[in-house]
Amino acid sequence: WLGGGLGVYRVSLAELNALADGHTLDAQFIRFTASEGLVSSYVNGDESRPTGWKSRDGRLWFATTRGLAVIDPLYLNATLGNFTNIVPPLIEAVKADDLLIYGHPAERSSLNTNSRDARQFIHRTSENIPIIPADNSHVLEFQYTANSFVNSKATRFRYRMKGVDTEWHEKTGERVVHYANLRPGNYTFELISATHQNVWNTMPASFSFNLKARFWETAWFYVFCAASVIAVVLLMHSFRLKLQHRLMKVTEQQNLAKERARIARDLHDDLGTSLTGLALELDVIARKDQGTGATSADLKESARKTRALATRMRDLVWTANPACDSIISFADFIEQLGDQFARGAEMRLRLDFPENIPPIQLSPETRHQLSLCIRESLSNVLRHAKATELVLRLVICNDELIVQVADNGLGFKSTSKNGSGLKNMAERMNSIGGSFSCEPGTNNGTTVSLHLPLKEKAKSR
Repeated sequence: WLGGGLGVYRVSLAELNALADGHTLDAQFIRFTASEGLVSSYVNGDESRPTGWKSRDGRLWFATTRGLAVIDPLYLNATLGNFTNIVPPLIEAVKADDLLIYGHPAERSSLNTNSRDARQFIHRTSENIPIIPADNSHVLEFQYTANSFVNSKATRFRYRMKGVDTEWHEKTGERVVHYANLRPGNYTFELISATHQNVWNTMPASFSFNLKARFWETAWFYVFCAASVIAVVLLMHSFRLKLQHRLMKVTEQQNLAKERARIARDLHDDLGTSLTGLALELDVIARKDQGTGATSADLKESARKTRALATRMRDLVWTANPACDSIISFADFIEQLGDQFARGAEMRLRLDFPENIPPIQLSPETRHQLSLCIRESLSNVLRHAKATELVLRLVICNDELIVQVADNGLGFKSTSKNGSGLKNMAERMNSIGGSFSCEPGTNNGTTVSLHLPLKEKAKSR
């Protein structure tokens, strides 16, 4: 028996000798303090005054700061189990945020206010393990205690969460443990306790549970995210390929435009100039001709045909020139074409064009087919109509280009609508996605209408 500043100790003399001889590193002891009935936990004593004394009846007397303390070893041998019995731990309650999942919460709980009892509504697994809802798994609270009737305040606790902790953690003070932001899965909370004599139990109290995954923590969400990433990558790759294809197409169009511009320039500067020069030479020869009148007339006719050929050459140059791929250029072209025909037939020319023409693009093929249809219409007016007035009308309405050639001439018979020229115009308009009509005018004459959808043309570009 030993007395000291922290109480009275009972320890085996054999264990003390073994500890002194170095045969062991620890000695088991039982400590008695004021909690076990001593008047004071501090026992006085030194070399001249012994800490304790054994009387003839076997009782032990110890001097404390507050008086004598008497211990009867015979009585202790009969009741020693009260001091060394293992204290079983108890998990009182488990809460998930504001939901009570298990047990009965103690008044000391920091999350006890406004809590809801969800014990009877909690779903369980096939092994009867409670499933904690995902919306209430941010903070888990475990309340615990131990059924000790001897110095219960000195009871010690250790805990661990299987799946999170690799070692036991000792907790002092408030008998509450919190875990926050656990990953979805299966967990087991374990708790062990020790008496004030430092005797630990080996059978922990446990509580197993399953944390339900939030929707962004489920496998299907990860699959969805992976599929989304793959889809985005594929879309980006597809967009990249389309962009490369578009860039290649733009490059090809630019190269084609350069080639068209070169051809148009060569035709204008070389062949067009040569034809114009040939026509002038024929005129000079006709004036200098001293022969018969028939020869002079033939030369003049050749000069006229040469000029007509030069005019057609200018039309081809206009069609090939990429700078003319717009409705504005097309309007200028048909204005010049109408003026040329009107002057040759001594007719009045009236233009009905919009004040502001939008800069809508027209492909070379579209301009070429439209120009041939208009030229054919003007030729019909010149050859058959015997008109005194020619009207060229250009309308842009509801994503449609409408070009009309109208005259105040003789009109036409119903049988004349089946001519090859009209059929050719209809086929030309069909080839570029448009339509053709030839109807009597409001005041005699004839009106030829060419309709071309502009929205489809914009999409095709």
